[in-house]
Amino acid sequence: MSIREMAYHIIDNLTDEQLKGFVMMFGQSDSEIPNEELLEAFEEVEMMKKNPEKYVSYTNAEEMMRDILR
Repeated sequence: MSIREMAYHIIDNLTDEQLKGFVMMFGQSDSEIPNEELLEAFEEVEMMKKNPEKYVSYTNAEEMMRDILR
């Protein structure tokens, strides 16, 4: 596993609260806070993780692109 893959794996397994802290620490200066759109995206990802059966998923890019371009 490459360092990049390991980092993605770690980030994918963070809780919503941990991810917010990560973004605050590495993604923004101390004076900035995540905007509402980013917070909503965090919440949406958590919902998707908890209820994957409610969302479309793909195992190959061709299927995904076919659905997107319909």
